[in-house]
Amino acid sequence: MGIETIESDELDVESVLGSAVERREDPSFITGEAEYTDDIQRPNMAHMSVLRSQYGHATIEAIDTSEAEAMDGVIGVYTADDLDVPGEMPVGWLLDSLETPAHPLLADEAARYQGDGIAVVVAEERYMASDALDAIDVDYDRRDAVTDPKEAVAEGAPVVHDDLDDNTAFDWEIGDEAATDDAFDEAAHTVDVDLENQRLIPNAMEPRATVAEYKPDTEELEVHMTTQNPHLHRQLMSGVLDVPEHKIHVVAPDVGGGFGSKIHHYPDEALASWCAMETGRPVKWTATRTETYLTDAHGRDHVT
Repeated sequence: MGIETIESDELDVESVLGSAVERREDPSFITGEAEYTDDIQRPNMAHMSVLRSQYGHATIEAIDTSEAEAMDGVIGVYTADDLDVPGEMPVGWLLDSLETPAHPLLADEAARYQGDGIAVVVAEERYMASDALDAIDVDYDRRDAVTDPKEAVAEGAPVVHDDLDDNTAFDWEIGDEAATDDAFDEAAHTVDVDLENQRLIPNAMEPRATVAEYKPDTEELEVHMTTQNPHLHRQLMSGVLDVPEHKIHVVAPDVGGGFGSKIHHYPDEALASWCAMETGRPVKWTATRTETYLTDAHGRDHVT
């Protein structure tokens, strides 16, 4: 999509304020000329696929990648043991009472949700990377899982993170509790209602995608991705990969929807970037629709 520059002295403020603004971005979309992340091609580009846990909670006893590594077109197969990154996935928004357990790019000792990344394959073609996932043998010890938020905080619920006492992420209180209790006690009528704002999946037309390219001569990382917040992605990825922020260039081409889910920094974008640095080749990853359902940040699921 082209960018049009308008000089400030050419702008008629009165024609803008209080009136409809003509949309300039539509023609490229309705004529099929928009360029999305998956449309981007690079010379000698490889493709990445992610093996994900089919269990909601399981200990990883062993991973055998030898058969996948021997398949035609496979450049590399990597697990948590191979990643030499200094950082983990950060929490973008923090509260004083927030529990922040470890979140590695790939599950190391346990899978903690269905879709948790276990290994990645980099291959010459997308289908080769995808086919090689079936050749990776993972020995799981299944554990009890919990999916309902109400059940997750009940006494005796399976704890997702072994280093925490329970599944409470944070306890946030605001206002005057005593004054609130007094107001209810003095009210002529009170009503008790259980409210559940259902869980939803942000299902944009375009799934998440990344094209990462490392330039060793300048030690710069160029990452095209489906992001709603390129500056945040650059900042967080810098800490994960230990690449100076000014050496990371995040580019957001045309993005096919997001509904807020593409604001977050996910492991997959950092994994594609690490694979590009490790292999010395541009690496593309595009989520399947199933991966979108399993791994994109869900919304709501409020129980009141």
